[in-house]
Amino acid sequence: MGQSDVRIRAGELKHEVTFLRRVPGQDDMGQPNTAFAPLFVAWASVNPINAREYFAAGHYVEDVDTEIRIRYEPHSMLVAQDEAQVGGTMGGRYKIQGVLNVEQYGAALKILAKRVG
Repeated sequence: MGQSDVRIRAGELKHEVTFLRRVPGQDDMGQPNTAFAPLFVAWASVNPINAREYFAAGHYVEDVDTEIRIRYEPHSMLVAQDEAQVGGTMGGRYKIQGVLNVEQYGAALKILAKRVG
């Protein structure tokens, strides 16, 4: 497989990731809701990257430290400010900074994230 091949081999998808979105609304005290609800679960490759700024989707994304790759799914409409809960050796919570449809083929999504917990 060459550099331009965007397919993800099953063996690369080692981490179960739950993608989360903030629940709109207010809590009992009238404050903005801080709860997140699950969007979907996917198997992913999760890799640390060494980049202070990363060019994504036409703008710079600052302080990206992790790249999460998943197979493209039509329902995977992720946006910046969604979060990812990762299990396994890279376990933790990640705030999504940007989402790229790799080479526009609809085969994989590259999710740029910052670890927050």
